[in-house]
Amino acid sequence: MKLNIFWRMVIGFLVAVLLVVIISSHSIYKLTQLNRITNSILTIDQPSIETEKKMIDSLLSQVRNEQKYLITKDKAFYELFQSHKAEFISYLSQLNILLDSSEKNILKNKVKDLYLLYIQFIEKDINSLNNDSLSENQYEMEKNKIIDRITRIINELIMLSQSTINNKVKYSREIGGRAALMAESMAIISLILGILLSFYITRSINNPLKKLEAQTKNIADGKFDSKIEISSPVELSTLANSFNQMCDELRKLDEIKSGFISHISHELRTPLTSINEANNLLIDEIPGEITEKQKRLLEIIRQDTNKLIKLINELLDLSKMEAGMMDYNLVKVDIPKLIDQCISDIKLLTKKKKIQINSSMEKGIPPIEIDIDKIQQVINNLLSNAAKFTPERGIININAKLVKINKYENKLKEGLFLQVGISDTGIGIPQEYLNKIFDKFQQINPTLNSSIKGTGLGLSITKHIIEAHKGKIWVKSQLGKGSTFTFILPVNEKNKTDCIGNKMEKKL
Repeated sequence: MKLNIFWRMVIGFLVAVLLVVIISSHSIYKLTQLNRITNSILTIDQPSIETEKKMIDSLLSQVRNEQKYLITKDKAFYELFQSHKAEFISYLSQLNILLDSSEKNILKNKVKDLYLLYIQFIEKDINSLNNDSLSENQYEMEKNKIIDRITRIINELIMLSQSTINNKVKYSREIGGRAALMAESMAIISLILGILLSFYITRSINNPLKKLEAQTKNIADGKFDSKIEISSPVELSTLANSFNQMCDELRKLDEIKSGFISHISHELRTPLTSINEANNLLIDEIPGEITEKQKRLLEIIRQDTNKLIKLINELLDLSKMEAGMMDYNLVKVDIPKLIDQCISDIKLLTKKKKIQINSSMEKGIPPIEIDIDKIQQVINNLLSNAAKFTPERGIININAKLVKINKYENKLKEGLFLQVGISDTGIGIPQEYLNKIFDKFQQINPTLNSSIKGTGLGLSITKHIIEAHKGKIWVKSQLGKGSTFTFILPVNEKNKTDCIGNKMEKKL
């Protein structure tokens, strides 16, 4: 069963609440047990010990007053004896409520019986003593024997009560220890379950969102082929399906747009070529003589026609590259010589603007397998852009060297690469354009230099060519200080592998 985000959050909350309720209920139960034990100690055991101690004191007071009465025959001592007697009987009655075990009750009954015997003996002996029928020694012996037995039994009661208190305290500690251990264990379990549950809920939401984020970046980069597979939660699954439908529609629109551009470009190239050829015939005065003014107009037509033909050729090349139908003819080339040739090709433009070109080539660069025309087109395009965007008396630096790419660095295979960097001291590129400068039809804000215009296809074609050679190109720039375009190409002994869906043929 696939739960939506709402029910996942609700279930997680209910589990957390349930764990809190269980811990709280267990803690309350154990606290209630401890409260009952403490209450019994305070209301039963401790009062019973105090009462039993008072009984001993009362009994001893009775003995003392009884002795004083026998010696002095003073009625005041006899009355005190009767008062302590009543007090002892009262304490004995209190024990009926306080004692909580059969063993204590048995001892209490023995005390009661012995005390009654003691009272009978005392009253009888007092009467006998008045009649001089019982000797003093006999009286003391019998009395002491009874008092000793009563005192011993009461002390046994006190010891039993103290033992009961000790047992209850020990049991309270055990309950407290078990309760603390249980609470700690359940708290740890609850914490672990809470973390796991939170991790599961967060992960089940975060992972699909990351997939959506990655696919959104692909959409922003113009990649509409990949699809998102999300089974749950239901809301994100529905969103993913809608997102996939949107990608399909965007891909169809992109294919229609590319097909339309390719078709229109192909249809325009033939008539433009015919127009250009006819224009050349007119300039060469094949049909007849023309005036200088007419020749100047025809030159303007030829220049603009050549621009249109170049644009159409770039559009057709880009369409082939995007469709994976561009042919690449690989040959081993000495890159430093190729770069020198490209510098010579751009010298006319740099000389006009008095731009200084510096080149630095690392020694020992081996020949690498490339498509000469395509890589030359890349270098010429980068040098041409550097020259166009560099002001007069600026500097262009180009360097080539071998670099080692570690595993997974730049998402390329580990190995040796040729790195070519072209930097200038031009106007630079704003930061917001750096991530999309290689997109087709993308041009830098014309307000930076309104005199420089282009089609926005050169860098896109450059990127396709470099990636077709299993390389990578990037740019670093600072506004007002210039830009540096860098590309790398693999240096392999066997560079025959197909290039990202493009056909590559090796010339021997």
